[in-house]
Amino acid sequence: MSYEQMMYEKLLAHQDCTQLFGETGSSDDEFCEEGTAIEIANYHDGENLAIECSKCNEVLIDFNRPEGGE
Repeated sequence: MSYEQMMYEKLLAHQDCTQLFGETGSSDDEFCEEGTAIEIANYHDGENLAIECSKCNEVLIDFNRPEGGE
């Protein structure tokens, strides 16, 4: 199985992960709209980016800043 196929399957497995906004401790508990749990996170001032499932707390894919990047 190719890398692209593995990543496709991994992301597809999380397509239905949803959460209620406020479920992760947001101060706005009145706001209960359901939305996707997939998010892009930026770590160490852009040194690392990750696509994560905040419902499952699983890092799906992460990338370090390429050499020569800003």
